[in-house]
Amino acid sequence: MAISRIRGLAAILSVIAGVDEEDSATYNQPSSIPNYTNALNRDGLAGKRIGVPRLLFREDVAPIPSSIMAAFEGALLAMRALGAVVVDPANLPSTDELIGSKKEGKMFAADMKTGLKAYFDSLAEIPSGVRTMADLVKFNDDHPELEGGVGQRTLINAEASDGFSDEDRAYLREIGGTRGIDATLKEHNLDALVFPVAGLADTIGAAAVAGYPIITVPLGFLPDDTTAKLQDSTLYYPAPGLPYGVAYTGAAWSEFQLIEIAYAYEQETKTRLKRLAYPEAVPRTQLRDAMNG
Repeated sequence: MAISRIRGLAAILSVIAGVDEEDSATYNQPSSIPNYTNALNRDGLAGKRIGVPRLLFREDVAPIPSSIMAAFEGALLAMRALGAVVVDPANLPSTDELIGSKKEGKMFAADMKTGLKAYFDSLAEIPSGVRTMADLVKFNDDHPELEGGVGQRTLINAEASDGFSDEDRAYLREIGGTRGIDATLKEHNLDALVFPVAGLADTIGAAAVAGYPIITVPLGFLPDDTTAKLQDSTLYYPAPGLPYGVAYTGAAWSEFQLIEIAYAYEQETKTRLKRLAYPEAVPRTQLRDAMNG
């Protein structure tokens, strides 16, 4: 049996899917939850219609390195060879609004601040004394040897958040979902959208603000002659050998279909196995082997 990260994902999702009283977003899901491992189909791309929203990663919006774009074009060819119909382009009607809106980052910051506070409040004991985002920022400043400052800028931005209105949240869901992904899928009779995901410059915003599923499969690795650039303390991007991916998104609750698509692509390309840091990194077991061990 071929080693697969998508196989492990499907197994985990089959267990955790369902209504979560702590997560209101799960209340509207279909009443029947599938066994997602049944989506592990090597022919999962056959007959699927895949759209390419090129305006979301055009040069002036999210410039993608030429090596990544070349790999992405190769991925489209591989999908066609596996029986998919690639509709290119298939742009979102709300593209300009998505690009022009400055609300996405504010929503994520507000959600991070309130979500983390709720998590801290749920804990019976906190030895560090960290109970708010401000506490966490200060703790990281006081103990740089623990985390090295990774992600501290994101935490600082979240702490500065003064909340996010229901009206703005509804607007983002509309331009990402109703007038974005949903409209594009309907216009072109698509099963999913596909796009490159390159490190710190990605194109997942529409799905993220709509609350729609995304699945990413390895697409390639940055060339060895890439000049490393420090972004945030110990975080480098780009850097030699860093991986990048190809991502698929679809309508709400389309996880089964996305797993079919991603698994077929993963099994055909096996990109993840083309660059391994050391022998021990070579996967030799399935998730179920570990669970049954």
